[in-house]
Formats: sequence, structure tokens, C-alpha cells
Amino acid sequence: MTQSNNNSGNFLTSLPGIITAVTGLVIALGGGGLIYYFTAAPLGTYQASCRNISVKDGILTATCRDRQGEEKESTLDFKQCRFGIENTNGKLECKSL
Repeated sequence: MTQSNNNSGNFLTSLPGIITAVTGLVIALGGGGLIYYFTAAPLGTYQASCRNISVKDGILTATCRDRQGEEKESTLDFKQCRFGIENTNGKLECKSL
């Protein structure tokens, strides 16, 4: 039996994983600097009590339950959130330590 060392298919078979890994962050060059556009929802405990979660231009939008179970629309410019995001009584907020 002979073994083939043809690795030409490796890139194509790993392509779906590569695409999945970069879908959360799109980097564009603009004005001589890098601009980051987050397209995937950032991590945080808010995901357990919020729905309709979306991200556009660095703004997180979700419908979150408050302490009484009422749903409220909330938005957050999350680019400066260093420790995750949480739902505080129906409002999206940066988690602090």
C-alpha cells in the first residue's frame, strides 16, 4: 500500500472552521487605522435573561426581563466593557468586578 502526501485538500476542508472563527469580528482599514466591527453577540450573563439579541456597529440591542419579569428593550455601546455584560433589572450594563 502506498501513502499519498498530497495536502492540497487540507485548506479547503478546514475553510468552514476558519470562516466560523472570524465571523464574530470584522476588521477594516479606514483612515489609516483599524476599525473593528463586532458582528457576534459578546459574552455575558445577560444572554440567560435577554432575547432578540443583535449587534450593529458596536451597539448591542436586546429585549431583557426585569425583576418583575417584564420585558424591556435595551441598548449598550459595549466596546468599553472589559468584564462582560449583564442584565441589571432589564437594562444591559457593563459588568464590573
